[in-house]
Amino acid sequence: MWGSEESMLNRFRLGLDVINWPDVNRWLDIGCGTGRFFEIAETKNLQFQQLIGVDITESIVAQARDRALSSPAIFEVGDLEFLPMDIQNVDLITLVGVLQLCGCPLASAVRHSVDRLNNNGQLFLTTKHLGWSAFSENGFDPDPAHSWFLMDDVRQAVTDSGVKILNEGGFLPKEGKIVPIEDTHTLFIHGQKIR
Repeated sequence: MWGSEESMLNRFRLGLDVINWPDVNRWLDIGCGTGRFFEIAETKNLQFQQLIGVDITESIVAQARDRALSSPAIFEVGDLEFLPMDIQNVDLITLVGVLQLCGCPLASAVRHSVDRLNNNGQLFLTTKHLGWSAFSENGFDPDPAHSWFLMDDVRQAVTDSGVKILNEGGFLPKEGKIVPIEDTHTLFIHGQKIR
């Protein structure tokens, strides 16, 4: 589902760079796919009390369950709007490339996610950026298979959910570089729940 494996891995590497890992014991990855983000984090000698992966596709979750992880991990079939009720009080929620495909309104998707964070828990997300200058300058059209968002709207959804933004920007997934927001079709936000 990703443009390339490298662009997927670079999104995970961005998360590794911006998230405050010493504060993360319980991590919920919504849209976890096959569990690669967990695996990559563990290759950086990060260990967790619990890893929780949720994805909507049964066959993908089955692959994730087969992944050899050293931290205790559970993988569930579920969707962002209807996460299992026992998933609560996590230290980190990651939404890498999920918002553009989840099919629910932006504010609702962010709120449903942030509700599972404990106080001071972290949120890291990447999604499609509608404000990319190439859409107006070069006549490109956003891919209709995805939802696209303006940074202001994502920022508003995040802060309205009680998250203070610590870092945000544009990201070039193929190159793995942070760039000015208008120069890319991908945005990221990292923040901390304050209420």
